Amino acid sequence: MAAAAAQAETAVAFFSRWGGEAFDVSRADWYLRETEKALLRQLSAAFEKVVVERYPFGTDATLSLLCAERGDASEEPQVEIRSDKPVTVEIFWDEGRQSKTIAVNGT
Repeated sequence: MAAAAAQAETAVAFFSRWGGEAFDVSRADWYLRETEKALLRQLSAAFEKVVVERYPFGTDATLSLLCAERGDASEEPQVEIRSDKPVTVEIFWDEGRQSKTIAVNGT
């Protein structure tokens, strides 16, 4: 990861869930798994910008997040959020000491 971060300032993370007629998506699949959270923490530490593109949200929507570069972990993140459906996203930073809620109408 360090070699990639030395050559690029932005990391793009794609997450997917398999579902369909014979393979229902469970409610647990609507949330990031611990391994995915760990990956995002590693990417955030290594890269100036991190993008999550088309994360499966519910049964028929996706969510995309772009966090702009910050000076340090205590600085409030500027996050662009796109979703197919209305969604409210809660963002934590500064080791969980600060948070904000962003509502998106959907496109």
